[in-house]
Amino acid sequence: MLTTALSANTAYYFEVDGVRYSPIENNTCKVVSKSEFGGSSLYEGDIVIPSTVQHEGKVFTVVAIGDKAFFQASKLRNIKFPKTLEVIGERAFRDATSLSDVVFNDKIQTIGAQAFYNCQNLSDITIPASVVEIGSGAFKECKALGSVIISDSSQPITIKYSFPQSGMTYLYLGREVDLGGVDGVSSPFTDCSSLEHVEIGKNITMLPSIFFSGCKNLKEILIPDWIMSIGSACFSDCVSLEKITIGNGIKEIPVNAFKDCKSIKSLNLGENIVTIRESAFDLYDSGSNLGAKQIIFPESLETIEKFAFARWENLESIHLGYNVKKLGQFSFISSSGLKEIICDAINPPQEINGSWDSPSVFGTNSDTYNTATLFVPESSLDSYRSSQIWRFFKNIMPTKGDSGIEDITFEQNSSALLEIYDIRGSKIANTKNQLPSGMYIIRQGNVTKKVYVK
Repeated sequence: MLTTALSANTAYYFEVDGVRYSPIENNTCKVVSKSEFGGSSLYEGDIVIPSTVQHEGKVFTVVAIGDKAFFQASKLRNIKFPKTLEVIGERAFRDATSLSDVVFNDKIQTIGAQAFYNCQNLSDITIPASVVEIGSGAFKECKALGSVIISDSSQPITIKYSFPQSGMTYLYLGREVDLGGVDGVSSPFTDCSSLEHVEIGKNITMLPSIFFSGCKNLKEILIPDWIMSIGSACFSDCVSLEKITIGNGIKEIPVNAFKDCKSIKSLNLGENIVTIRESAFDLYDSGSNLGAKQIIFPESLETIEKFAFARWENLESIHLGYNVKKLGQFSFISSSGLKEIICDAINPPQEINGSWDSPSVFGTNSDTYNTATLFVPESSLDSYRSSQIWRFFKNIMPTKGDSGIEDITFEQNSSALLEIYDIRGSKIANTKNQLPSGMYIIRQGNVTKKVYVK
């Protein structure tokens, strides 16, 4: 073991096996740059940092990598951290462009701002549960970064604008995230344009505002049932997002949540959504073949605000549930491909702040009123024909197969299994007894009926 030492006022460093250390306090030390106390050389090759080092008869525990310790060490290939490491300082490995493999121990607590900025060869990483903060730009422009795992923990982690322009393709998020006071300005995963797949662990109950905004390669998102809320613009400008599944924990979809997600082909809404806020799914730029062909809204839904589904040019069918009450202005504007609108509400939904003479839910001069067929409960036909929005439709028909469940008849002696499905096509029962109110598909043998339970 080779040791040298140099004093500089009260601070000093010593060198062990080619690595410089500077004491901190209580017999601990940090790794420092070779230029911090004079000199111009940089670390290179493969480096192993031990848990303890000795100097002048004292044993020092290595607890930190100092600020800029390996800054611009472009020939550094690999580094092995000690089990005692707690802090990686700011810009510690910035521009260490050849660094490829980093394993964090389970005592590390802080990864500083720009710590691994522009480490272009850095590959998959796992952030252990011990980490409480990742600084801004910590992994920015790490182009080879494939998989990022934020380990499970019941304790939140502060992650600032940490991964922009990185090559991250997969993210497992195992704990609640605190944005460190930058909510609404930037987020850890904003503009992660390579991100393709996100998996959300059970310790998370909410997704903050603009959390995944601008993730232009994200193709599918499943928001599990244990997520209780998502922030505004959470997935805005995810232009490749094709399939969206929103779990049953969500009651409100906020403003701009999925705005400008132009590639949506499948939208599955949770069973407990009550409100869809302004421009939540607005495709922003009008164009052809935008949006899914069908939207089936849950029975829980009461309100759709203005521009919520604006410019869904590809939309052909809308199914509104029994409890819908209010529709915002222009909520379905420029959905010129609509062929059918099914509304299960007994009382016709009203337009929010709408005009009696010129309703605007589908646009003030929309062809939808002439070309689409409106299906409503048979008992409410007259109400719809004289209501604010719906009286402009030329084709208003009773709901297909509309009847009360007491009117359903099947083959009395049939041995065929009775199957009951919700309107999405998911099987829910094998008996018609004690079904809650709503629309169902009932099948027995070769007989299939769509029925409404009052």
